[in-house]
Amino acid sequence: TTTSSSSTPSIRMVIQRYRQAKLLINETDIVTVGNISPGGLLFGKDDDKEDTSSSKEMLSAGLLAYISFANTATEKTVDQAVRTLLNLSVLTLGAWGDGSSPKSILELAKEEIASSGNESNNEAQQKKKQLSIVLVPQANVIAKIKKTGKSIQYH
Repeated sequence: TTTSSSSTPSIRMVIQRYRQAKLLINETDIVTVGNISPGGLLFGKDDDKEDTSSSKEMLSAGLLAYISFANTATEKTVDQAVRTLLNLSVLTLGAWGDGSSPKSILELAKEEIASSGNESNNEAQQKKKQLSIVLVPQANVIAKIKKTGKSIQYH
């Protein structure tokens, strides 16, 4: 996102999609976000696991965004970055490369709300979606390496 008075971006994001992410917090605690469904969406069914097809299946999708704000960031540019993140069509619930159309996290959330409101839809009740966004403040995403190459200038 850039401001009109400058060609330097006021917000930069590096975005990655995930099924499951493990985050190290304060060098000591590991937090897990998302999960891999009992059917093993990423790698196919694991033969060592018992058959869980009758249990509720949790389909997981999420976005990890490393985000950095320059001192030129405004409420408007933050709103634009949020809309971009919510509407970026990069998530699928099937196996990667299975031909399913990518959707935004906003589209998937709307689908989940619609399906959970329809109690008669038993299949939708069996396949719940776990959607998440993880924002990681990362000052060096917007930083510039100084000409000497030995230091970083934060904006």
